[in-house]
Amino acid sequence: MKNRFPILIKKLAYPFAVQVQLVRALCCLHNIIRIIGGDDIFDEKWNENYDDGNEDNDNMDDTRVSSKAITTAQVNQAKAIRENIATKMWSQYIRHRDS
Repeated sequence: MKNRFPILIKKLAYPFAVQVQLVRALCCLHNIIRIIGGDDIFDEKWNENYDDGNEDNDNMDDTRVSSKAITTAQVNQAKAIRENIATKMWSQYIRHRDS
């Protein structure tokens, strides 16, 4: 998580409640990335460290996020939702910056 989201390493100047929400949101994003594709360098490193057949990792099976096949329509729907969120965030940022 800290490799994927370096903000988790830094000392944050946000209220504690915001920090809690940030961590929760990043955990959700991390899980979504793992479910939808998870083919980036962070997942490769994860697989090297935890999918080595070591018996000590057997108790981790309950906590792992598994990948599942998704349809092209679901991918397109997710992209549209993501684009909509990004557009709204950008508009909000511009309004805040200019005020």
